[in-house]
Amino acid sequence: MNQRVKVRLDRRETRSVQIGRGVRQGCCFVTNSVQLVQRDLGPLLYLIYTADLPTTDKSYTATFADNTAILTVHEDPDAATQQLQVHLNIIHPWLIEWLMKANETKSTQVNFSQKTDVPTSLPKQ
Repeated sequence: MNQRVKVRLDRRETRSVQIGRGVRQGCCFVTNSVQLVQRDLGPLLYLIYTADLPTTDKSYTATFADNTAILTVHEDPDAATQQLQVHLNIIHPWLIEWLMKANETKSTQVNFSQKTDVPTSLPKQ
């Protein structure tokens, strides 16, 4: 990828800098030549890029913008944690293959329950 970017504000510009990969923030495409609607290209490309995110039969994924949640359901929080870990183990090689990283500082496990004796989150192992 041989892309260069620069910032233009009013009549001033920064020098251009080469970027290695990714979609530049604010990249737009134009659709419907009659109506000319501009849309941010990044979210659309992210959805296409992650369309083959691995799944399991015991968990679900939910994506919004560039955030992905993995959801598991089980009466036993330990079993739900195990199902979640299985899914994470499947996703890990996919992330490496597509040169993506999970942001561990923004990743957490949260348990939801109607029972009063279930912790809302489990300690990291």
